[in-house]
Amino acid sequence: LDWQRDLGVSLNNIGRIYEDFGETERALGYYVRSNEILDALAKKDPSRMDWWRDLGVSLNNTGMMYEFLGEGESAIGSLH
Repeated sequence: LDWQRDLGVSLNNIGRIYEDFGETERALGYYVRSNEILDALAKKDPSRMDWWRDLGVSLNNTGMMYEFLGEGESAIGSLH
């Protein structure tokens, strides 16, 4: 399962790179995929707080990106 965590975190980091270069739509795609992987992983073993933290970071990045794109409802939805 650790490789899945590594993949989820890596996708989040790639999203941050695209965000830094102003490619917001592309960044958002990486964040969303990261969320999917990290959410599934955290649900497999809810006792792994490090996995929940990784998911929280990714969800936060997703919400901030939606907010930047003017999609407030999606920003709020990504944080619930």
